[in-house]
Amino acid sequence: MKIRALTLLICMLGLSLFSQAPSGISYQTIIRDSEGQAISNKELKMKITIRSGTTEGEVVYAEMHPLISNGAGLITLVIGRGEPLFGSFQNIGWGKTAFYFETSVDFDSTGEFLMMGTTQFLAVPYAMFSKTSGGILCLTEQERNDLVNPKPGMQIFNTSSNCLNYFNGSIWFETCGNQVKNLPPSPPSNPSPPDNATDRPLQFTLDWQCLDPENDPMTFDVYFGLENPPQLYLNGISISSFEANNLQQGFTYYWKVVANDGHGNSVIGPQWSFTTSILTDPEVDAGPDQTVCKNFSVDLSATATNYSNIQWITGGFGVFTDENSLQTVYIPSLIDYMVGFTKLTVIVSPVPPSTTPAEDSLFLYYIDPPTTPHAGPDQTNLPGNATTLQANTPESGTGSWSIISGNGGIIENPSSPVSQFIGNSGEIYVLQWSIVSPYCTLTDDVKISFQTWSCGMNLFDTRDNQQYSTKLIGSQCWMTQSLNIGTRIGSTSNQANNSIIEKYCYQDNDDKCSVYGGLYQWNEMMQYSAADSSSGICPIGWHIPSHYEFIDLIHSLGDVNVAGGKMKSTGTIEAGDGLWAAPNAGATNSSGFTGNPGGFYDTSRQFYYIGYFGYFWTSTQNGSTSAWYRGLYNYGEAAHSYSYNKNYGFSVRCVKD
Repeated sequence: MKIRALTLLICMLGLSLFSQAPSGISYQTIIRDSEGQAISNKELKMKITIRSGTTEGEVVYAEMHPLISNGAGLITLVIGRGEPLFGSFQNIGWGKTAFYFETSVDFDSTGEFLMMGTTQFLAVPYAMFSKTSGGILCLTEQERNDLVNPKPGMQIFNTSSNCLNYFNGSIWFETCGNQVKNLPPSPPSNPSPPDNATDRPLQFTLDWQCLDPENDPMTFDVYFGLENPPQLYLNGISISSFEANNLQQGFTYYWKVVANDGHGNSVIGPQWSFTTSILTDPEVDAGPDQTVCKNFSVDLSATATNYSNIQWITGGFGVFTDENSLQTVYIPSLIDYMVGFTKLTVIVSPVPPSTTPAEDSLFLYYIDPPTTPHAGPDQTNLPGNATTLQANTPESGTGSWSIISGNGGIIENPSSPVSQFIGNSGEIYVLQWSIVSPYCTLTDDVKISFQTWSCGMNLFDTRDNQQYSTKLIGSQCWMTQSLNIGTRIGSTSNQANNSIIEKYCYQDNDDKCSVYGGLYQWNEMMQYSAADSSSGICPIGWHIPSHYEFIDLIHSLGDVNVAGGKMKSTGTIEAGDGLWAAPNAGATNSSGFTGNPGGFYDTSRQFYYIGYFGYFWTSTQNGSTSAWYRGLYNYGEAAHSYSYNKNYGFSVRCVKD
């Protein structure tokens, strides 16, 4: 009786709405131009087209409205009260499907309408669609099921069952006379495994979900197998799952479920499928047998495929750092060494559905290690920049030195335990003495450091391992030897900008460079920079002296007329005690500059005046093609300054930054 009363109440409510049913739907919009500005006080025509189902569905009604926009561009109309162009607004089957209204505008009464947009009717008053049924909508069961978002409490007359249906917000209920009709279950859904699943094991549980509106106890008929469609496999089971056993690998299985509620209602679910995996047994390689030195841990690196878990097992008494990793370390015990060998085995478990494990073994064989290395005592804060190393000589194995840390160090003979080591002042080095046998390496470290460098100490050029003496002259720290860095090229070629420092040696003789230093064209010396005091080809922390830095040097020695004698090295070739040709006038070298007569290379590609002249470039240009230099001569004690073509080859000195 409650259900009948509720039904009557809803029917009466529908009739009351019908008695007040509007004959149209209000609509407002603002007309704008292509720039988004409102079009005010404009005469226009608007066409309303109502489509069924989709935005491009069947036209069920069309009408036209002559309008004038107000000052804000707003137009107002009632859909259903325009001039009909097609169909009947009153006969639209509201509620049976979704409806969309399309707007288009004729701005200038040309008969051409511009499409403005399409909008779905999201809600239509119940009384509008109840007109066609005398207060309640008449639908077939299929039309009822096709309703879009029916409202809770909505009622229809089901013309398929001749019963009254009402919607509770989630499902439709049906009443026929005094009885409520039992509703069927929902179709089986949410299968596990999901439809089209792959790599399934050969034995596992399949399940699904199914609900009954009245919570009736349900039974299920399961269709399952390799055939498509599948045959009946289980009949009338009471749970929503079953166990699939003895499946074949690499095959596709098909299945579906029919749900029964015990009241004569049956629902057939969709057909699903899955594919079983192809069994692949694991494989493992423990690695090769190893001969190792006693007192050493052993690195192990096994490889495996198609596995799930790993386990290392020892036949000895040592331990693994990680027995469950392919890459691990084995630490032998004293008993392992006494036995002389150890068998190690790695076992890998399969990946289901495979059930076959795999294993592989290797053997460790132990030998005595080489001589224990001793790198010697630490040597710190040493004067100068060279020392003799003091490692032990190996009785077995081969020794070698290496630099672990520290910049610019040189080991003259890495295989000698007492090699000479040259480093940079102020740098701290760690050297390693290694003694190597065919199967292991033992090491020991030593620390070496030199006192902080100061002017007057030798400069070690790490680029080519040459050393240069230095001297403080006035307030400037100068190299007292000419640079000899770079690769010698023949006198027939110009030095080039090719990332290689190039030099000339007088008469193309390497021995001349060893005594007098190299000869460099200005651009090569500057490394193709034009900046005064550029570092050029000087070592790090040093630069090419400018014309003005040479002037400061001259002033610190008196004046230009006497400075040359104080800068020249002493002695003569004739007397056998110097590099200058006689008379080497006024030479005292009291400054310590030790200027030597290296001669020069000119633009005719010839060398001149070794023993007579010493020409030293500055970094200062005198125009685009020439630069300043400082000259020393055998016949006098002056230190004159001139400029010459940059393609001449002169000696180079560096001054400290």
